[in-house]
Amino acid sequence: MYFKSNNLKEWIIIFPTRFSLAIALLPYALTKIFRTQFTIYPFSYWEVPLSEIPGSLIAWRFLSYNSWFEILLGCFELGGAILLMYRKTYLLGALFLFPIILNIVLVNFGLDLWNQTIKISLLLLFGNLILLAFNWRIILTVFKKLIPEKINSKKEAIIMSLILIVGIGYFGEKYYNYSLEQNNLVGDWLENNPNRWDSLESNDQIYFMPQGGIELKIKDEKLTGIYYYSTEDSVFIMRGTEQLFNGRYKDDKMELTFINFEPIGKILSFESKPILD
Repeated sequence: MYFKSNNLKEWIIIFPTRFSLAIALLPYALTKIFRTQFTIYPFSYWEVPLSEIPGSLIAWRFLSYNSWFEILLGCFELGGAILLMYRKTYLLGALFLFPIILNIVLVNFGLDLWNQTIKISLLLLFGNLILLAFNWRIILTVFKKLIPEKINSKKEAIIMSLILIVGIGYFGEKYYNYSLEQNNLVGDWLENNPNRWDSLESNDQIYFMPQGGIELKIKDEKLTGIYYYSTEDSVFIMRGTEQLFNGRYKDDKMELTFINFEPIGKILSFESKPILD
């Protein structure tokens, strides 16, 4: 029983910290399990266009998108809280909860949630760190047991380092260039300013995306399985090896010709407009 401990540190610091942390986590765990935490109020927001909803509420909706995910988060928090209640398992509970609480803090800051929510998460993290700090010797011993005593050979270390450098270099260059991709077709998507091409004659729309992705609505039909490639002033819209449309564009104007799409030979004029000004 934890009440038998005569350690002053246990009674003054660890005991109140772990019980406070456990009790503080209980309402958050149970509201997730019963799916009441991430409900969006007022309900009038449910009819508001996505671009007009505050980012904090979008994050709230994201966290509750799948019921099993929300319930699972609550079970994790409840399990950690139960482990904190007992002296023999509180350290396991603190280790188990650390990545969960740290993730909560990062989400709160990264998604710019409410100030009160951020403060509470920081207090939870502080309490969790106290429990870990007072048991650092045990944690260090466990980590030493997990790390093999035999160090990799010099040859193996060199090979692994070369593989890592080549991998980082290859994928780093690829995705760095991808992040910089912007032109008249795509717009500046990285800065949240992509383009939408609107037909001047009908309700047709085209969204060109980096790396050949495209969303196209022609004659009220959304086409799937299509992609595009472009030159300095021309664009070719394909499905497999079949060319559906080709177009010529300059600045914010484009003319799109139907090649293998009815009516063949028809030309539509499009104008580019930033989605977000």
